[in-house]
Amino acid sequence: MAVVGPSPRRTPVRAQEAYRLGLGISREHRIPFWEAAIAQDAAGLEVDHRDPEQSLATFDAAIDSFRQAGAIGVLAGALANLAIYLDRADRAEVAATLVGTTTAHPSIIMAVGLADVIKHLRAALGSARFDECVSTGAAMELANAARFARAQIQLLRSELAESS
Repeated sequence: MAVVGPSPRRTPVRAQEAYRLGLGISREHRIPFWEAAIAQDAAGLEVDHRDPEQSLATFDAAIDSFRQAGAIGVLAGALANLAIYLDRADRAEVAATLVGTTTAHPSIIMAVGLADVIKHLRAALGSARFDECVSTGAAMELANAARFARAQIQLLRSELAESS
């Protein structure tokens, strides 16, 4: 029987505490897949509650862990979630490039709600530029896409640190 409780989106402090506990346990017991899965969800929560530094650090950890674990489909989902974050952070070209990295995994687009982000990015960049960025991302092997994403994360983290 499943236990149903309040949505993590409605109780963010409790959810953040639970995610931190889960991350600690998965790290302590060296379970990289679960560490990455929890980190990806935690990053989404951090995005929703406006802690960009923590969100970026968590995305970085999740993407690296999924890459190391060889969890290709889940890595594509993490890249898609990062694209959503980057769209919100006004990084349209990078977000569109990451959308392109998920094209080999079309179910990801529906699963993480990328359809609205794709419409927004196409409108923001124009169809031609959006298509160029998506093509660039689609040409990347997933390991290269993970490196690209992590480099973009580090760039944003540096910019955040400089502006603080």
